[in-house]
Amino acid sequence: MAIDIHQDLDAGLIRIRISEEMNIYTAATLKDALLAHGATSLPRHFDLAQVSEMDTAGLQLLLAALRPAQSGGAAGAIVAVSPVVSDLLTLCGLPHLLPGAAPTSCGEQ
Repeated sequence: MAIDIHQDLDAGLIRIRISEEMNIYTAATLKDALLAHGATSLPRHFDLAQVSEMDTAGLQLLLAALRPAQSGGAAGAIVAVSPVVSDLLTLCGLPHLLPGAAPTSCGEQ
């Protein structure tokens, strides 16, 4: 599992690139890496194009990181996904989180 977190002050955001697995075996390490950067008011952009495996533990961590309350008031966004991530988000009824998806109101699918 690899995670690269880069704060881009010029763009006013934090870029988070995760490669390899996001699963029950890596969730604690990923959570620690995300928390190590502390709460920030900058939005977080997640690049998940290199994620090779994702289960519900990885999905739970991602959803928590995307929530404004979890990221210090700034919402996150997914900017790239692998087919594995796309399939899981669709299977779980979360296709509105995919890059380029039309925004929906809370509870709308």
